Amino acid sequence: MSGADIGTDASAPVEIIQTVLRKRWTPAQKMSMVEESMKPGLSVSRRARQNGISPDPIYKWRRLVLEGGSIAVGEDEPVVIISEVKAL
Repeated sequence: MSGADIGTDASAPVEIIQTVLRKRWTPAQKMSMVEESMKPGLSVSRRARQNGISPDPIYKWRRLVLEGGSIAVGEDEPVVIISEVKAL
């Protein structure tokens, strides 16, 4: 069989690949998970398992919350939601 014949065999098995829809979390849901993950006795991994996701997004959201909070404290200004900034 030559390289040109590859993929032309009608009896060859076909692999079906399905796509998985990603869950979209609202800002309130993200904040809830971040707040829960910061409570004593509840780890990020446990909170992620409870929601059926990887711990990585929760770690990212925690970092963003902490960075935003530290910037606001450093500047002595409130954190503004990006959608409010875009609306202006």
